[in-house]
Amino acid sequence: MPMVIFIAGLSNVPKDLTEAAIIDGASPGQRFSRSQCRSSFRCLPSTLCWRSRAG
Repeated sequence: MPMVIFIAGLSNVPKDLTEAAIIDGASPGQRFSRSQCRSSFRCLPSTLCWRSRAG
């Protein structure tokens, strides 16, 4: 279940942010690490909480 929450966080990254990174010339790795990963950190606390309760 935590992976589902994390993937949902990744899918909520604004497309404008990704498009701006492409226009700025960011590589796919840079787009992931600098925009998508950072934007999905909002779901991280709930993922960690779920993980700590599971086991």
